[in-house]
Amino acid sequence: MKDIALSRGTLDAAREIYKNEAELSARQRLAETLLDSTQSGTDPIVRDLICLQLFGHNNPETLQDNQIELFLIATDLVVSFAKFSKEYPS
Repeated sequence: MKDIALSRGTLDAAREIYKNEAELSARQRLAETLLDSTQSGTDPIVRDLICLQLFGHNNPETLQDNQIELFLIATDLVVSFAKFSKEYPS
């Protein structure tokens, strides 16, 4: 029984480490996306349209967990299009 309890404790600790690393990774991707949006000139769109419409505020730095993932999906398209438009102007 002691081995089972130890295994569960180890498993719980591993889950917590994974969760923390995943959150750090999401926060890092959020920071990179916000930097890209500033560099591509889409920061006002990202903050005022996407974040405000999805979450009711224009401060993406305060997003948590699944909100970050949703925000990244939405902004990736806008930022990618802006970068493409700068590289290949019509």
